[in-house]
Amino acid sequence: MRASPESLIVLALLLGGGLWLGARATGRAGPERLAWVLLPLLLGGLAVAYWETTALNTRWTWSACRLAPTIGLFHGQPLYSPEHSGAINGWLYGPVAALVWTPAALAGSPLAALTIAALLNQIFLLTPLLVAAQRLAPTRVAGGVAFVFGAAALLQVYPTWYMASALNVDAIAVGLGAGSCLLLLTDQPPSRRRLGLAAALSVLAVWTKQTEAPLVLAQAGWLWLRHGQASARSYLLAYGAALLATAGVFILFFPLPDLIFNLWTVPSAHARPGGWQAAWAEVTDLGRYSVLFWLPCAAALWIRFRDRTTVGTDTNRWHPLWLPLAAATVLLPTGILAAIKIGGDRNSLHSVYYLALAAVCAVAQGWPTVAHRRALAQAVVILLLATGTALLAVRQVAGYPHLTMLPARCLSEEAWSHARTQPDRVYYPWDPLASLMAESRAYHFEYGVIDRILAGRPPNETHIRAHLPGQLDQVVYPNADHQQTMRLRYLTEYRFATATADWLIFRQNPPTRVAQP
Repeated sequence: MRASPESLIVLALLLGGGLWLGARATGRAGPERLAWVLLPLLLGGLAVAYWETTALNTRWTWSACRLAPTIGLFHGQPLYSPEHSGAINGWLYGPVAALVWTPAALAGSPLAALTIAALLNQIFLLTPLLVAAQRLAPTRVAGGVAFVFGAAALLQVYPTWYMASALNVDAIAVGLGAGSCLLLLTDQPPSRRRLGLAAALSVLAVWTKQTEAPLVLAQAGWLWLRHGQASARSYLLAYGAALLATAGVFILFFPLPDLIFNLWTVPSAHARPGGWQAAWAEVTDLGRYSVLFWLPCAAALWIRFRDRTTVGTDTNRWHPLWLPLAAATVLLPTGILAAIKIGGDRNSLHSVYYLALAAVCAVAQGWPTVAHRRALAQAVVILLLATGTALLAVRQVAGYPHLTMLPARCLSEEAWSHARTQPDRVYYPWDPLASLMAESRAYHFEYGVIDRILAGRPPNETHIRAHLPGQLDQVVYPNADHQQTMRLRYLTEYRFATATADWLIFRQNPPTRVAQP
């Protein structure tokens, strides 16, 4: 593919900016000047890569399904569907992510709403890495290199690539949890205010996705070992207070029986058919594809413990990366249990994100340690820059099989346009967002129904038909590998299919002419 003139101009501007910064970095070591030259190119490539992943969010069916409950709140729909009434929206998480995405409700179309929500997810995903890099690195360019390394590496590993590429609650959860950890990375015992804020963020992470619950164990353990029992005790008290306060607020706004049913009853009843074998496979795979994060951590620890100027000191003993490494360890069991259950996926492996955070800490803090070893410093800096360049060049945004199933545009936008011309007549089982924004009506989400069936609590036909279009004429599925449980189990009379390039349209009678969604 030939480069466009616009891309060549941008490339020239970035390179020129880097050369200008490098020329200004007089009196600095060669590796640091090289970093100033290449950093604009790396940041430019990173911006392009994350813009592409943001756009990718709008093309996933799951993205529209996950955003629908948030939009539903603005159309008078409950966030948590009761067991025997109401449209089943499939929301089985805490309410935090749905509240974070509320700015998307200001949008006038699904494409705009999905873009806003995706940008919010990217902010939560990248901000902790940026803060860690700038706080721990001795210079801005060192922090820039550390951030580029971590942010680019996220796109190379499937769990974090999925967090960035499809709308999900996981990006919000790890962002809050990582932010909580960063507040605890202090040389002196944290103040009560700092402990309280860290505890609040950690609790909100749990209220975003239940798998973040063990994070408090790593945080309390870190505080105990680093600052003593008093700090750990104060943190646990603050955590308990924050947990009780948020629980009280959420119970006030969301009925307790519906909270328990959707947050515990349904997800806990899902089977894990692979058992221990599937769990062990996840562990071994994680060890393999997380080498990218382990290598900087191992190098930083090795250099730190060999540095004679810090042997026996707290600086040597308590490298900042130990806290995210501990977080990754304690979150592994809950992440694996969520990943191997029916309907689960590796986006639940939050441990991978905390490994990325540890790697950023290692790269940022390792910089000053090796600065006096000129040859080693040059090797490390050039290796990191080359690695970042390779990561951005390969990017693997298009490297996963899931992408091959995605359309080239936002189908939710097309469904919304079609639903506006056919009010109360078209049902999209896999796109409740389109109907909500077109008709202000909530219909059942297909996989929300499947979740209840898998949990042994299938809705009856009366419940199903109570929340479908009153003059239902078309049941429309994406023309891809999507389950059709609603049609095959509850809407069996819709059996005559017409296929278009992107849709399967089912009607009760053989159609003579079908409007295109």
